[in-house]
Amino acid sequence: SQRLKEVAEAAGAKAFLIASAENLPEAALSGATHIGVTAGASAPDSLVEKLVQKLEHCGYRLID
Repeated sequence: SQRLKEVAEAAGAKAFLIASAENLPEAALSGATHIGVTAGASAPDSLVEKLVQKLEHCGYRLID
């Protein structure tokens, strides 16, 4: 997961490593028009699903 964050930052993106959806720094997302979500192999699917739900609640929409 740390490596995924480093790759995103190297590409010029803001990147955050969070342990749960509750740790999402909403203020840091201010003005974002696109948000990418990725997870390491050991991250449970439920964590990703909760994060996506929180982002949708904040007004973002899911694009597969």
